[in-house]
Amino acid sequence: LIARTLKDYERLLTDSLFIRISKSHLVNLRYVRRVCLDKLGEVELTNGHVIRISRRRLAVLRESAQWPA
Repeated sequence: LIARTLKDYERLLTDSLFIRISKSHLVNLRYVRRVCLDKLGEVELTNGHVIRISRRRLAVLRESAQWPA
């Protein structure tokens, strides 16, 4: 059995619709309903789950064009 870290998957999926939003979450942008880049920062998925964006990732995402319009 070979275990991979989330960082390994992040590297494998760099050219796809996945983006890292925290230490514990890699999100498929096809399933993002809403993105809130305010002070708290969160992503709402199409299944209704809301995931907080880490402070470090939030700062990077605010400056990037990775989120769909």
